[in-house]
Amino acid sequence: MQLLDLPAELLSLLPHNLSSLQDLYSLLQTSRIFYQICMSSNAALPPVFPKLHGQSLLPPHPHLLIAGTARQIADWAVQSVDNRSELHEKLLQGNKGLVELVENVTRLTLKEVKALYAVKGDLLYGLTRIIETEVGRESEPVPQMTVCEEPELALLNYWIYCDLFHHDIDYSYRRLPMPQRIEPLKSAIRGRWLVYCMPDPNNRSRPDHKELETFYILDQVHMWRSHLVLKRECQLAHFWMTGGIIPDALEWDGQHRYHLPGNLHQHLFINVAMALSKDSLEMLLPGEMQKFEKRLEELRQLIKLVDTEDIDTATDSGEWDETFWWDGFMWDIQKCMDWA
Repeated sequence: MQLLDLPAELLSLLPHNLSSLQDLYSLLQTSRIFYQICMSSNAALPPVFPKLHGQSLLPPHPHLLIAGTARQIADWAVQSVDNRSELHEKLLQGNKGLVELVENVTRLTLKEVKALYAVKGDLLYGLTRIIETEVGRESEPVPQMTVCEEPELALLNYWIYCDLFHHDIDYSYRRLPMPQRIEPLKSAIRGRWLVYCMPDPNNRSRPDHKELETFYILDQVHMWRSHLVLKRECQLAHFWMTGGIIPDALEWDGQHRYHLPGNLHQHLFINVAMALSKDSLEMLLPGEMQKFEKRLEELRQLIKLVDTEDIDTATDSGEWDETFWWDGFMWDIQKCMDWA
């Protein structure tokens, strides 16, 4: 009996018994029947792809793959002290170490890989074009002034941060009973990710910082100063105060920003809302904020319940607090650059 003569029910189980997406990719090329079986399968496998001379023949871009699996890595890491230690050590290898973890501890289906490509085309491409014109090479910068050189990488690093440290972010406002509360990864691991996975000559925390040739930190700083990101901050501040979204039809001059001195809950709300993984990226697109009105209102009500003393304790010292994440991605970047 030939393999293809087996009942369809048995053939459909074959993808679930493979060792990686690379094997699945090889199988689907063998026949039209296996192509149909593999493409419709929900088998979740280690995202190892075929390579030639060390380069993936079936990318996604390594950063896109890390972004798509960072939440799985985080959920694995918080399960034990050993897992946390392994993540901490892998980060010394930078993104190469993260990719190794992706291949060893995460699982993706082919449908999820296709969804990652869809995010790249439907979301990241549009945002990249806007950032290019605002603070990138197409923004007509003053001579010898730096710009955001790689907007797509800046967006992907932002997404990775949100998902890799989602327990830290959740811990800042979700007051679950102690048996249900998950200890976050804390600042030491966030700092190591920033130092080794976002290499930049401006990051003096690395002994070899002068030898680095990528400007991941500087690109992030430029992106967060763009009209695109500042407008979202303005919209979120308005939502905190009113519970409503500013219509896109209203002109925003790029200067008006909402700041209420001493309103720590508003500050926490804005920073958490800007760290909601891919949703926070979608909020940057014109007209997309309305889609998240229900989620933002739920977040608003949860943050109103946070004890002011908890936030005061986290901010009084002005230091990088070990457990209470509250001041956002850019604060972590600033502290990291001063932290050896």
